[in-house]
Amino acid sequence: MARKRVSPSRSRKVPAPDAAEALTAEIRKEGVTPRPAGLITPEDRENWKKWASEQAQDAFRRGEACLSAGDAAEALGWLERAYRMAADSPNVALLLAIARQACGYRTEAIALLKNLAATYDSGQI
Repeated sequence: MARKRVSPSRSRKVPAPDAAEALTAEIRKEGVTPRPAGLITPEDRENWKKWASEQAQDAFRRGEACLSAGDAAEALGWLERAYRMAADSPNVALLLAIARQACGYRTEAIALLKNLAATYDSGQI
């Protein structure tokens, strides 16, 4: 059975004014002032920071658990993720250096430890 070709002019499209009116009605609710598209509010930023912090903490906890269980390769993946999200955390960097060394990445582990030693007093680490 042959398929009929439908010309682009015959395709079913929602008329632009109807779609715009529906969207406008959806955006304008009682007592709510619509904000410009793409505007990021301080509340949006705070929510994102909270979410990112939770993700970093979760990755760190998983990496720590894997390292404690003796699975250095899995720990390395989680701790690399945690480090990408919280590179300024000495706890993450130190545990990542341990995981890197355990997986045979000694040069990379030494680089992290040198950075920690330059940034913090050795008594703080």
